[in-house]
Amino acid sequence: MAFSPDLGRLNAMAFAVITGEWRLLLRGAASLTVGMIVTIGISSAVTLLLLQGTLTDPLGAIPDLLASYVTVVDGVTITVALGAGVAAMVVFISDRGRTAVGVGVSITTIPAAAYAGIAFADGNWSSGWDAPVVLGVNILCVIVAGVVTGLALRRHLEHRARALQSTPFFDSA
Repeated sequence: MAFSPDLGRLNAMAFAVITGEWRLLLRGAASLTVGMIVTIGISSAVTLLLLQGTLTDPLGAIPDLLASYVTVVDGVTITVALGAGVAAMVVFISDRGRTAVGVGVSITTIPAAAYAGIAFADGNWSSGWDAPVVLGVNILCVIVAGVVTGLALRRHLEHRARALQSTPFFDSA
């Protein structure tokens, strides 16, 4: 089981590119889009409740905690997203460690979507639009890394299967 609302969708999109199943790509993208919109909506609603005083933020961390992490595309952003894409595809193919990798993949997507909602609700339109850009770059990097990893693993497994087929298991002597 993966505790990640986006791991399956991102892997489905990468597999769709590998296999040319464009309908699956569209379904995965639509599902991921709905999930990110819901995340933005929930974080906006919670932020509005905080601003009205209905809820409290005892640590005072919400306004600044994620700002630099989810509003700037840099080498770290791209490296983390590419690493998450590789890990997601390897885990999907090997069926091991899904929970940890699912959470790792979510780190590249959910905070950016949530911060967009926080920024929009707080009236910080500039950061609010920067976060979806980071989210888009992260999603693209995860999918690209997933496709490249999937193709490399498929090639490796095909080569391994050919090698096993050409190796006689029993000596005919």
